[in-house]
Amino acid sequence: MALLVTYPCRDVANVFTRELSLGLPDTTPPGYSYVLSKEESKDLRIKGNPLTVLENGKAFFTAGLYSNSPIWLTRQWFKANPISHPVHIWELQRLEIEREDLSKGNKLKLSKKTWEKVSADQELRKQQRKKIRQLLKVDNGPPQKHCWAPPLTSKIVSKFASPRHLPNGKSYFHSGVDLRGWTGTPIKSPAKGKVVLAEHMIVPGNNIMLSHGGGIYSRYMHLNKMKVNVGDEVERGQILGTTGSTGRVEGPHLHWEVLWKSQHADPHQFISVWNQEC
Repeated sequence: MALLVTYPCRDVANVFTRELSLGLPDTTPPGYSYVLSKEESKDLRIKGNPLTVLENGKAFFTAGLYSNSPIWLTRQWFKANPISHPVHIWELQRLEIEREDLSKGNKLKLSKKTWEKVSADQELRKQQRKKIRQLLKVDNGPPQKHCWAPPLTSKIVSKFASPRHLPNGKSYFHSGVDLRGWTGTPIKSPAKGKVVLAEHMIVPGNNIMLSHGGGIYSRYMHLNKMKVNVGDEVERGQILGTTGSTGRVEGPHLHWEVLWKSQHADPHQFISVWNQEC
């Protein structure tokens, strides 16, 4: 279905809006990643962010998780008009994120001790969340071209984007995947990267975040021990730390996240897409 809208504008005679032909679906699972050809991706933006250009000229983006309305891929340019003002062209592709019904999520079973621990010091929690947001705003140069591997090969005990309810009634979608791991199980870096965070926080406990360039980050939470420091350059397969049960958890496991320009990606689906291009 093509879209064509014309209306007056102060600086240009007409603004034309039309549909992009990118071969993308109208609906997408939450956190799915996509790669477009060089021709398709030229000047494209999603949620205001330019796509990440890969070494082969293609471009990568992630649809994200926390959007309550359709998201748009956009491109705008001007076409010369010798008769009057230039024509402003807007090209759009709508993506609807299909998520589970949040009202049907499971309620997290947290002990009184755990809940009291993570509910304390709201101001500190706010500062910690702000610190993460600030770190994620930095692209840190071009993306690493190397292939990825999961940091831990084990059973998924809580899937990406699953709906959850906290004891205080707050609901949210799970922003990563939880992988089974007894306390002390080694966690490996999935790809080459740089450590930008390695510290204890109230909810994630001991957590590490790596930058992989191009606005791509990976994060590892609830660790028992951390074996790297901020500023370290790590290689794929290098030990980052060990699984544990620090923070807002009742038992040992690894909470693993992958993000692109602050948008949460489905980690396993990301690897599947990324490794076709590396």
